[in-house]
Amino acid sequence: MSALAWAVVAVPAAGAVALSFVRRGDVARWGSLGVAGVTLALAAVLPWRPGASAGLPVDALAAHFAIVVALAGLLGAWLGRTTTGPRAGQVLCVLAGLELAVLADVPVLGWAGLEAAVLALLLVGAGGGSAAGRALRAVLPALALALFGCLLLGAASGDVPRWAGLAAELPPGLVSIGWILLLAGLAPLAGLAPLHGWARTAGRGNVAAGALLPALGAAALLVLLRGREVVVAHQDVVAPGPALLVLGLASLAWAALSLWRGGVRTAGESGRDAMLFQAGLAAVGFGLGGPAAMAAGLLLLSGSVLLGPLAIGGRGWVRATALAGLALLPPFASFGAGLALLVDAVEVSAWFALGLAGLMVAGAGGLVRAAWTAWQAPWGGGVADIPAALVLGLAVAAGVAPGVARWFALLAEGL
Repeated sequence: MSALAWAVVAVPAAGAVALSFVRRGDVARWGSLGVAGVTLALAAVLPWRPGASAGLPVDALAAHFAIVVALAGLLGAWLGRTTTGPRAGQVLCVLAGLELAVLADVPVLGWAGLEAAVLALLLVGAGGGSAAGRALRAVLPALALALFGCLLLGAASGDVPRWAGLAAELPPGLVSIGWILLLAGLAPLAGLAPLHGWARTAGRGNVAAGALLPALGAAALLVLLRGREVVVAHQDVVAPGPALLVLGLASLAWAALSLWRGGVRTAGESGRDAMLFQAGLAAVGFGLGGPAAMAAGLLLLSGSVLLGPLAIGGRGWVRATALAGLALLPPFASFGAGLALLVDAVEVSAWFALGLAGLMVAGAGGLVRAAWTAWQAPWGGGVADIPAALVLGLAVAAGVAPGVARWFALLAEGL
């Protein structure tokens, strides 16, 4: 990781430590926004500094998601701008962990970033010690499995290997075991059903921290995608696609059932179900493995990171529009990504494509229903909604600009 990439991680980490001692709400509010803004500015320079002097280089995929996660962190800090010092520190700590996870070119560093983000979400503002304890008991075994997977993938290559350098070093049996452990450990963190229940507790009581939950799921899937690179480079190892397809389809089905069940749905519940829906679609894309499906999965992850905070922490028209964007409706970019998944699914099997289409329609219908409910709620608005409007405009622009599709195809080609 370059020196600039380390700065992207260090700035929010230092800000978290500093703001944890602040008691004045206005100082914490503007301090968290300032630190998140500096993090975004540094991340935006990464595409032009891929091979800086210190450490390992940052590729296009890492730089892209570093920018997207930093933008989500700034958006989360804005949504939770009435927060206190410790809660502002929690948000920045989560942001630092996520940046480390998406930028890490070393398996164990990626795991360490995810662990920091998860612990920050659960240990502060979890809505009570018992709720946090239950979530920790659910997620810590998964983190342990993921750590073993990372260690196995790096065991045979000397010091601290890069993801890309592992393929030529590991024996096939070790690669298979490492992949299975990595998948079992990261699936709950990625928000894939049926191992996602702990996420309903994460960030409770802190809107800004809860808004970063979709970014955590995307970071976990990105680390999992890096591990998939190692697996597909071998011929005599377990195929990564079928397990990803099963988890993705299960997530789509679970999200659809949850969105259509009776009772009053809170903003946080609908937003987390939308995250589950998007994670399932991305997992299906990565499981299919074709260039178009991989590009669609990366696009869906990016959209989830940016629109997820608005679906969880927004209100009125902001939340309604974000849910519509996550429901694969045009002119949002997710619409084209959903079509690309179906096209690749048809090449696998017509029956598989039909089942996938049914789950997509059911989940999208549930999100539209939630969006209509949010539209009828009080809007509020004013100057506070300007950042949300900019992000929603960016999501619409991504759906109509032809260069966006080419960019994500380029990212997928690198995999």
